[in-house]
Amino acid sequence: EDEEDDEDDGNDDKCHFCEQEGELLCCDNCPRTFHFECLIPPMRKADMPDGDWYCPICTASGAPKAEGVEANGVELDGVQGTIDAPPADAPPAEVKTTVKAEAEAEARMKLATAAAEKADRTSKDLISKAKKAEEMKAEERKAAQQAADKASALKIAQDELGAATAEEEVTRVQHEKAKVRLQAAMSSVKRLESEKVAAVELAAKAEAAASSAEAAASNAAAEEAAVAAECADSINGIPVEQLD
Repeated sequence: EDEEDDEDDGNDDKCHFCEQEGELLCCDNCPRTFHFECLIPPMRKADMPDGDWYCPICTASGAPKAEGVEANGVELDGVQGTIDAPPADAPPAEVKTTVKAEAEAEARMKLATAAAEKADRTSKDLISKAKKAEEMKAEERKAAQQAADKASALKIAQDELGAATAEEEVTRVQHEKAKVRLQAAMSSVKRLESEKVAAVELAAKAEAAASSAEAAASNAAAEEAAVAAECADSINGIPVEQLD
């Protein structure tokens, strides 16, 4: 039977093992109640019997159970067999109390063992997850270092490219200056050639002028000589026409 807050059945409102409230399974022989998952082994709702259900403690202490009904899904006769037998001369009430106490202690021990095993599995799982997380962190650190190395290499390449570009610009400027100087030199050469041609022409003109002057001087000298001769002849009284 499922038990939540039914106050008329006389059962406890908290699980006998974990002492917590919730959806509880009620024993039909005692006031104890249990969570399905707290039973040893845990019980599924689908395994609930159609008739009465007896808790592991009552079953271990010899409480009656319906024919074919299993306590929390498994036969617990073996549990009862593991309990130390009470003294033969013990009173019936004391025997019952001792069996119940030992059955409850064994059930609690099994619950503690299951909890310890679960805790161990959880611990191993956490350790595995922590190891994976550490491996992921190591991979992230490695990736970050690789990214930093690539960024550093890229920065160096950019600096080298910038230096090469600046050097290329300097070379280009120097080339332009050299080109300007070459053009100026070529202009100077052309000017000198023009001046040379002009000088040659001027020299030719000067030579021609000198030749003309020399010819003129020669003609003038001849004319002067002729005039002088005429004067001399006139002075001597000899007519000029007779001098031939």
